[in-house]
Amino acid sequence: MTAIIETMEQTYYIADHQQGDMPIGDEAIIDIVCRIERISPRHNAHLGEQIEITLICARSFAGKEQTPVTDRPVLHGIALRKNHRSTLAYLPADAFWALPPMIRCGAVTHVELRFTALHRG
Repeated sequence: MTAIIETMEQTYYIADHQQGDMPIGDEAIIDIVCRIERISPRHNAHLGEQIEITLICARSFAGKEQTPVTDRPVLHGIALRKNHRSTLAYLPADAFWALPPMIRCGAVTHVELRFTALHRG
């Protein structure tokens, strides 16, 4: 699937649980709304429709140590429903923080998602 980026929003959260051994954690999120330009014939009903893509980078801090939640990209399931299309991915910090400036300046204009056939979609 190939989709053109229409909008992008960034948010950042930090949580300090202050309870015993609970670490401080942070999470940065990029919400991207795209319009599907190319998709497999099986999913052709979604051509021209919007898809919401959420990209996340998260860390936890325990004392002086910091540990990324994941150090490699992880794409969680893609939902292609009649009235809603979305996906979520965790990205390593370097890729995550490099994307917004590239999107803003027009160096990155599309998102390509590759996935195996959906069970009921």
